[in-house]
Amino acid sequence: MPNYTMFQFFHWFYPKDRALWQHVIKEAPHLSELGITGMWLPPAYKAAGGADSVGYDAYDLYDLGEFDQKGSVATMFGTRDEYLQAVRALHENNIQAYADVVFNHKAGADETEEVMAHKVNPDNRKEVISDAYKIKAYTKFNFPVRQGKYSAFQWDFQCFSGVDWDENNKEGGIYKILNEYGEDWEELLSDERGNFDYLMFSDVEFRNPAVREELKKWGLWYLESTGVDGFRLDAVKHITPSFFPDWLHELRSKTNRELFTVGEYPNSLDIIQKFIEVSNGCMSLFDFPLHHNLRIASQKRKQYDLRKIFNKTLVEVDAIHSVTFVDNHDTQNFREMPSNIEKWFRPHAYALILLREQGYPCVFYPDLYGMDYYKKGK
Repeated sequence: MPNYTMFQFFHWFYPKDRALWQHVIKEAPHLSELGITGMWLPPAYKAAGGADSVGYDAYDLYDLGEFDQKGSVATMFGTRDEYLQAVRALHENNIQAYADVVFNHKAGADETEEVMAHKVNPDNRKEVISDAYKIKAYTKFNFPVRQGKYSAFQWDFQCFSGVDWDENNKEGGIYKILNEYGEDWEELLSDERGNFDYLMFSDVEFRNPAVREELKKWGLWYLESTGVDGFRLDAVKHITPSFFPDWLHELRSKTNRELFTVGEYPNSLDIIQKFIEVSNGCMSLFDFPLHHNLRIASQKRKQYDLRKIFNKTLVEVDAIHSVTFVDNHDTQNFREMPSNIEKWFRPHAYALILLREQGYPCVFYPDLYGMDYYKKGK
């Protein structure tokens, strides 16, 4: 996408001051002058961690900072009204707004349910390590504070394929729920960890047609309520690929809008290409192979051959589906799996993605505004 530049307007260690939406409003004119045309905003809905959470422990997708849930009305970034003002400010400055969407899992259930489950090997989720037995799982989401506003849908164990905690025995692990959709995990492209359907918390069951319909309803509600222009989809490698063409077709056909969408799928180039193929090219993907090359180049320094830096990258083989980036909130220091680009090489890395005609480059918040890294608890 030549002449377009995205900006990720947050990072993992952004201050918990509930003021990010106000910051977006203030900075929108400046970022427009710099040439930013698309803004990736963080999850705007209520998380299990309330106002202390970046938002990927998604609790209630309909609560954009409106209801007193999980200890606060506001999210970590502000209130619903402030979020809507931020989207309007971006539009007034000719910047598209992209919403961060977490569909893979839900957290902070309101009640437990007793369900039958198998415990599985965390390193090979296809390997069952127990007979089926009854566990008490956090799978009941009825949102008592919201009281059915916007949606009366309630989530129960039929909406989830797995959990990581048995309240009966106060024991952690990975438990495959035995629901009406079978004993197997959802079908994925990669054999990583046997089957990487389960990632964390209560894993959403996309084989349940009621779940699919609810997520379509939510998507249409979100577009109508907020006016965003597209999506960044979290953890798509853990979700059956067939869901996305169906979901996006529904939203695009009902709204008659392009709805630019980019997915997070950290994996090898061949798996990424396969995902694009089986999902009918319905979305772009972040170019993790290029990120890997940039990181290796920053580490090897003069031993690295820069002529090969675009080899075996998505932007080289399928530029129209490539969103190039240097770092993001998951790769920065002090995260679980940091893979950030060394500081000395970052200006060179940005030159490579911003000056290249192919690909849709994304700039990371700390690389424009700076930040102080710190270790948790320090």
